[in-house]
Parts: sequence; C-alpha cells; structure tokens
Amino acid sequence: MQAAPRSGAPPLALDLGVRDDPEARALRRALALYGDGKRARAGAVFARYGSLEARVGRELAAWPNGTVAGLSRLLALYPKSALVELELGFAVFWAGQPGAEDAWRQAAVL
Repeated sequence: MQAAPRSGAPPLALDLGVRDDPEARALRRALALYGDGKRARAGAVFARYGSLEARVGRELAAWPNGTVAGLSRLLALYPKSALVELELGFAVFWAGQPGAEDAWRQAAVL
C-alpha cells in the first residue's frame, strides 16, 4: 500500500565538515535557502557546482519534479554513497513510495 505524499520538501542533509572553500560556503548558503523554502534560488546555487553534494542538492531543490529519478541516477553512478542513499530514502518517503527503509539501511552500512 502506497502512503500519501508528505507536504513540503524532504530534508536536505549535506555534511561539509570543516570545509571553508568557496564551494562549501556557497553550498551552505544554498542549504540555508533550501531550509527557508527558497528551493529555486537554492537550486541555482547548487547548479554552479559539479560535486556530488551540489548534484544531490540540485535534485532536492527541484522537488518533486524528477527528484526520485534523479537521485536514483546518482545512486547508479555512486553506489557507495551514503549521502545519495540517505537523500533517496527521504525523497521516496516524502513521495509516499515504498523503499525508504531499504535506502536508509543501506546508507547506514556505507
């Protein structure tokens, strides 16, 4: 049985550690925009960078338009990425689709 989609957008959890390079500062700004519900503006910032974190952010900023499919494509490219598994789990859960728990379990072991 499929659950109803949740309101709003899934959480975005990028761990940039202690990085203080220009990209990390920009991604933190984009995270703040995303958290404030300004997903289009966040997506524009994420789109400037090609790192995995930026690509994940770009997929979430487009929510719900192709987010699950985009994260699934990223997972095919980065099968050992806990970040992608975690965010895919959030996206699947928010979309009301089955499989979130599997993605989260896989993220925990990576």
